[in-house]
Amino acid sequence: MTVVDDRIEMADTSDERTLDMMFEWLEPTPEGFEAEIVEGNIYMSPRRGTHWQISLDLVEQLRAGYPRRRLLSDVRIDFPGRLNGFASDVVALADGATPDAETGDFPRD
Repeated sequence: MTVVDDRIEMADTSDERTLDMMFEWLEPTPEGFEAEIVEGNIYMSPRRGTHWQISLDLVEQLRAGYPRRRLLSDVRIDFPGRLNGFASDVVALADGATPDAETGDFPRD
């Protein structure tokens, strides 16, 4: 995708990439797309018009077993491993999950 190529060329060329740096390259994400980073690779997926309705259906079903504070949607979560940042459509946090003390994000490693 040329948008990503153009932004990477403008970015710092050192090999010390961080998730924050990579997500900044993608701002603003083109309308109608979702961006995630998996093992340092950027993936952009188009969203269809029914996307939110399906996500909302999932949240409504999960509410039977999860309190509202343990459900998230479209929130970036950094997973362990090399440069793994996801903005999942729906997330059900484990009981006892706590936000990072510095950022308030769930969970950061």
